[in-house]
Amino acid sequence: MSEAKDDRQLEDQQDDQLHQEQTDSKFHNLLYAHTIFSKTSVEFRRKVCEECSWSTPTFYRKLKALYEEKPGGTLSNAEVEMIQGIARQVIENLRRVLDRVKSNY
Repeated sequence: MSEAKDDRQLEDQQDDQLHQEQTDSKFHNLLYAHTIFSKTSVEFRRKVCEECSWSTPTFYRKLKALYEEKPGGTLSNAEVEMIQGIARQVIENLRRVLDRVKSNY
């Protein structure tokens, strides 16, 4: 659990740094929002791969098989629960970032 807290603190610091850099440079809100959403996607994939012990190619193979409803496109109950939990964490992190952005604009 402490790793997750350390990751969250590091992500918060990176988000604060990114926000400060963009505010200082007067970047457009669209660029900032795009950056945050892109980062969120990467964060989700990274955490799923880490928790499910998958490589990045395995993540995309499973995703494609699920999307195309092909053999191998199944997840165990444990994987489903893990992915749902990660999704909730990533969404909560995104909410915190967006709340900070909202309060600064």
